[in-house]
Amino acid sequence: KHYNRVIRLNRKLDSRLKGLKQTLQEIRDMKTEMYDIVKGSADSIKSSMKAQDFKIGEIKADFELQINDLKDEAAEKLKTLKETAQALPRMPAMVSTMQQPRGGGYSGDFAAPEYNMEPDAELDKQLPDPVEENTRRCHRVKDMFKHAWKGYVQYAWGADELGPLSKRGKDWARHGGSFGCTILDAMSTMILMGLDAEFKKALDWVETSLNFHVSAEVSAFESTIRFVAGLLSAYELSGEKHSVLLKQATKVGDALMWAYNTTLGVPHAQVNFATHHHSSPSWSGGSAVLAEFGSTQLEMRTLSYHTGNKWYTHRAQHVMNVVRRHLPASGLAPTYFNLENGAWNSDHVSLGALGDSYFEYLLKQWLLSGKTDDVYKKMFITAADSIAEKLIKTSPDGHVYIAEMRRGQLHHKMDHLACFVGGMFALAAHNIPERQQRYMEVAAGITETCHHMYASSATGLAPESFLFGSGMPTANYYILRPETVESYFYMWRITKEQKYRDWGWEFVKAAETYCKVPSGGYSGLKNVNANPPRKDDLMQSFWLAETLKYLFLLFSDDDALDLDKWVFNTEAHPLRIRESRISDDFTETPHRDEVTGYVSGGPRPQQVIPQMETKSVPGYEPKRHLDAPNADLRGKAEETKDPYELAQICDALPECKGFNSTGYLKNSVAT
Repeated sequence: KHYNRVIRLNRKLDSRLKGLKQTLQEIRDMKTEMYDIVKGSADSIKSSMKAQDFKIGEIKADFELQINDLKDEAAEKLKTLKETAQALPRMPAMVSTMQQPRGGGYSGDFAAPEYNMEPDAELDKQLPDPVEENTRRCHRVKDMFKHAWKGYVQYAWGADELGPLSKRGKDWARHGGSFGCTILDAMSTMILMGLDAEFKKALDWVETSLNFHVSAEVSAFESTIRFVAGLLSAYELSGEKHSVLLKQATKVGDALMWAYNTTLGVPHAQVNFATHHHSSPSWSGGSAVLAEFGSTQLEMRTLSYHTGNKWYTHRAQHVMNVVRRHLPASGLAPTYFNLENGAWNSDHVSLGALGDSYFEYLLKQWLLSGKTDDVYKKMFITAADSIAEKLIKTSPDGHVYIAEMRRGQLHHKMDHLACFVGGMFALAAHNIPERQQRYMEVAAGITETCHHMYASSATGLAPESFLFGSGMPTANYYILRPETVESYFYMWRITKEQKYRDWGWEFVKAAETYCKVPSGGYSGLKNVNANPPRKDDLMQSFWLAETLKYLFLLFSDDDALDLDKWVFNTEAHPLRIRESRISDDFTETPHRDEVTGYVSGGPRPQQVIPQMETKSVPGYEPKRHLDAPNADLRGKAEETKDPYELAQICDALPECKGFNSTGYLKNSVAT
């Protein structure tokens, strides 16, 4: 099998090289033709020829870089395959490493390496006074943030993310525009770090340039955890002084509501903010992904509080009610959910890709309610106890890890994404005394294993996934992920053991040595075990939202952010805890709504949540769900220019069942 893979790789490489050679030949032919023209031309044409020569040289150099990259990549894969083949007698079959990232992102374009390999002597110094030492470390992390921000401002301002090597912006919507994702993700970190000038610049951009009316399919999940949460967190952390942040969060929330127009009310994965089209990506087989539809409740609940509009909460919490009706007794929900019939389309259970943040949000929904919404506490305990019993394992060399389950069988692969579990169990132990001992054992074991994944690599940075039993990584790249640092932070806060701060500092030294780009920004690595490693030319927005925030708080005093008053969403945006119960408003048995025709176990759109304190948005009057006869609704549909009101009207019209609102009313209303 591995021999055949090598043969296919060689054939692919030969094909690519052949194509590149053909392109180079075409360039040579073009050059010859241009020289023929120049022979009979004037000096002006000769001057133009020089410019063309320079351009051709650039193209040729770019092709040569691509050829070298292909050769290097092929050599690395061939080496890995050989090592794998040698290890076959002592390891199980390789597990597929195709991932969907927690907190999203993509690996970026390959580019020529730019290294910062010289060790920084300042990083190895240690002050004798622990307080002074932690202050110094805090300042160093702030400097890292400033360096990342400088590169983004200089080379990618307004784009979603920075390519620090190519010195250009990279957008989620390749041809439709950008949302300034890095700006929205970074603001809450700026406020916590006291970076007032940087926050002022970001706030001005949000007020004058942020535009969500972009015609492109974007992830509803990523838009919720980054855009809605980033704006709401900055609004709350800044003392609720900047109403523009709430207004922009409301715009995104309104646009996201279109994704919930499905048979069961479980949202589609993708939505177009401009056309309101919503769908599931082809790679999911039309199913909804657990980590996506199960990780929007904190954000929508907070948005409802600040706007006084319960519709956001109703939509998101109804999803949890649907999940509750279909959960297995173990509480271990599989990764794929059928949007039409409510069946689980897989038996794959994972706390890594596709499943992770759903389990995190069970605990945090309870905490966000001020520990009043006990249904989520019960759901979390059921799932956490099953995780501890069924999925937590110990390798022969003593490392505690989280296995995945497929068809009832354990697969001993652990994603870097799953390293957040150490922090999740630590936070649970802190808040659930009756499970404290067992949960802390799991938290400490997982966090130590994740540290080992870093310490055992050539760069001191962890691979994307690890196969226990063989002791080998199954995906060697590192994309600036935060999950291990997140667990260091929670473990330090709860145990006060110095080793977690020391491990965090080890991470700082490794990132400064291998990920820092001198001209500004940080980049992920293609292979953490290569010497030297090559960069992937992408600074993920969660580097500023999560990784650097958790590092800063790890070295800060506890009053920098009180965990009894704030809850982090899965993108590390703090949201304020309030006493408010939601689940009591949701019925336990499913019914088919007489108005919408949708199967619903939650409140009908007309219901409100009296227990939840609400406020009004300055300068914004939310639309309430319309309760009127169908004839009146059709009349209002003809008159309205408000797409949010139109969405509510369409949901209430029986004719619209199964259709996008713009499809039904496209001839009547301009949206």
